Amino acid sequence: PLPDRTLILRGLFAFMAAEQAAADAGLPSRLPRYDFLRDVLAPATRLPPPTPAEERLLRSLKFLLETPREPARRALNLRPANAGALRGQALALFPHQPLGDVLWLRDRRQTHSPPEAADVTLQLGLHAELHEGLRVPLGRDGLVLAPPDAGGDRRPRWRIVTLVNARRDDFVTGFLYAGVDDLGRLTLPVDENAVEVGGLRAESRLPAIALRDEFRALLFYGAIAALFCAGLLARRWRRGGERRQPTWRAA
Repeated sequence: PLPDRTLILRGLFAFMAAEQAAADAGLPSRLPRYDFLRDVLAPATRLPPPTPAEERLLRSLKFLLETPREPARRALNLRPANAGALRGQALALFPHQPLGDVLWLRDRRQTHSPPEAADVTLQLGLHAELHEGLRVPLGRDGLVLAPPDAGGDRRPRWRIVTLVNARRDDFVTGFLYAGVDDLGRLTLPVDENAVEVGGLRAESRLPAIALRDEFRALLFYGAIAALFCAGLLARRWRRGGERRQPTWRAA
């Protein structure tokens, strides 16, 4: 028999909270070796009783998980909105609610408007960065589960989430780069999360776009490799020069 959904949710939130704390502390991620029975279900049976706030959230999510949906279309409604404090463009969505309308936030320099409805995908990282990950859809009527932020840090940073499809039969956990606004919505910058709209990459129109983390890593490791190769070439050149030096012998 399938375990109780409340137990699954409690174990999942506990796992995500632990992974978020590890990511904030700069510790390695367990997601590449993630095991549902070991990491979610087994620890859930040892958790203390939920608080009243947790109980309300669990009751709401359990109802949503028990009502799978078959959306007529997967496309999300994208509603443009200006955001003065934003640099570039970002998606804004409420966690723990079925996806339908999603805000497309943009600053005053952005002139491009997305289509009114489109398929939207983004990259979900296995670590608190985008060096490795999966491209996943933000499907209509899907859910984005996120652990409560006990520290109240609303600034954009790497946050762990679990994406649930509309049929409620697929759960994918990973990291997004997101902030939290005053209404509790997740704000996802399109550049850092490699957002695609209708199969096309969405990018902010700025004079200079900040380097994404995986591009920085490629530059860093590429520079190291170049220095290593240069050292090998210099050593071979010096050895070749020594062999070419004339040898003088006494008469």
